[in-house]
Amino acid sequence: MGEAARANSLVLKFIFIPLIVVRKRGIIAVIQRFFLLLRTISSEQVIYMTYYKSRYKIFRRDLKMPKIKWAGVVQNTADYQSGILPATAIKLEMPDTMGEMMLKAIPFLIPSVVIIVFSVFFKTLSAGQPVIAPIYVILGFLLSFFVGLPVHELLHAIVYPKAATVYIGIMPKQFTAVALASYPISRNRFALMSLLPIVLGIIPLIIFLISPETNRALN
Repeated sequence: MGEAARANSLVLKFIFIPLIVVRKRGIIAVIQRFFLLLRTISSEQVIYMTYYKSRYKIFRRDLKMPKIKWAGVVQNTADYQSGILPATAIKLEMPDTMGEMMLKAIPFLIPSVVIIVFSVFFKTLSAGQPVIAPIYVILGFLLSFFVGLPVHELLHAIVYPKAATVYIGIMPKQFTAVALASYPISRNRFALMSLLPIVLGIIPLIIFLISPETNRALN
């Protein structure tokens, strides 16, 4: 449609049609219908705004997270895991030291390592050339240590109820980070808290599998 035709269409829509309506029904009737339409739109808009505002409040209330504090370097985990628990709370038996905890985590670590090794092997075999470069492997390890570990613990922490206080810190001697709290949680919440950081392994694995063989930075 040309500029002249478009201009004629706009004139017809916004000038001549309203004039014809005014001539047939009278100016007073048109004004009354106009204000009635505005009031109807306004009332519906208020209803929708009230509805979405209430839904937003419920959404925000459900998303409220616990108080998360940075503890820095943690020397003794017991300093952050003390408090009065309900009489009905059942204490989970945990290893006495961080070293024992890491040893108990080895059986859960082995399947992850196997999946990574097989993924790299089959992608390299399919490409017929190396798909990873040593420099990016080193950068990946550094990134996972300085960024991945704190984010890992943050994913643990956000699952706690909003009334809890969770301390996130690092333990340099053990080359690990921790999320520490003393607050009762349900069995289902504990399972979610334990499993949530798995996304930090699943997402990079998916990126590795779908990225081109020549893109060694992503691989």
